[in-house]
Amino acid sequence: LAYLAIAALMLALPFAVARAAFSSNGDFALVVAAEAEDLLLVRNLEAPVVSRLAGAIWPERMVLNGDNSAALLYTSEPRRLQVVRGLPNNPVAGPMLDLSSLTGTVTALALDREGREALLALSDNGRGTLARVPAPDEGEPSDLRSVEPRSLGVFGSLTAVALLNRDRDAVVTDGATNQLFLIRDFTGEAAIEALASERDGIANPVGVEASLDGRRVFVANGAEPGGVLVVDLASRTVEVRATPEGAPSRMERLQGRTAFLLNELGDAPLLVLDNVENPEVYFVPAGREN
Repeated sequence: LAYLAIAALMLALPFAVARAAFSSNGDFALVVAAEAEDLLLVRNLEAPVVSRLAGAIWPERMVLNGDNSAALLYTSEPRRLQVVRGLPNNPVAGPMLDLSSLTGTVTALALDREGREALLALSDNGRGTLARVPAPDEGEPSDLRSVEPRSLGVFGSLTAVALLNRDRDAVVTDGATNQLFLIRDFTGEAAIEALASERDGIANPVGVEASLDGRRVFVANGAEPGGVLVVDLASRTVEVRATPEGAPSRMERLQGRTAFLLNELGDAPLLVLDNVENPEVYFVPAGREN
């Protein structure tokens, strides 16, 4: 886990990077250059090969889907959404989706494995909304399509979203109320269930993910002393795993859904959640000077 975490964060490129999204297979990354309006595909991370993704918007936010075959791109000025499919070998940017009907700040994104269903978490003056946006798979990148997002529920302040159960269901965290919600069948009836709350140990949630088998959900607490909640979906039991060396600041997949990075690269050790068998948090002494 240590080598994978360090390799993903220490990718050497000859230009400044504004943001990046790494494949959980460790074979490619999507990179936004800091001084150019281009989205770049970087393959062979040990000896990087960089190419421009033609037709892709310059995203403020981006996320890969569960099998790293597609990416969801979002920009706020103007408010646009776009899906890039065929990653990493045959990437094709789809049409731009007009989201001008939505209000608020996008705080989290998720995309299904088919690259056809997107979820957006939005926050607007203390009011959070989870919106479902269907993404067409045909059309040119220059096409601008009007879409009608469907609201799946109103919350306090959504901070993270993840898909599970073959991408039929979703989980979201609400930072205003310190709660975890399950949305069953989000493309259909979208029934909402509360899974965990502040009394279970949720405190300023900064990330949420599901295990590979979809049986457990993990919530990263951003409030000191931190910790990761492990929620068993069958029994509805909640356990807390302590995070040594500080509180998490995010939850990002490192290897499928078996390992997640919980903080940023810096002087402090890296926090890694390993959930192959019994979920535990480890720290990796990998500061910038190491």
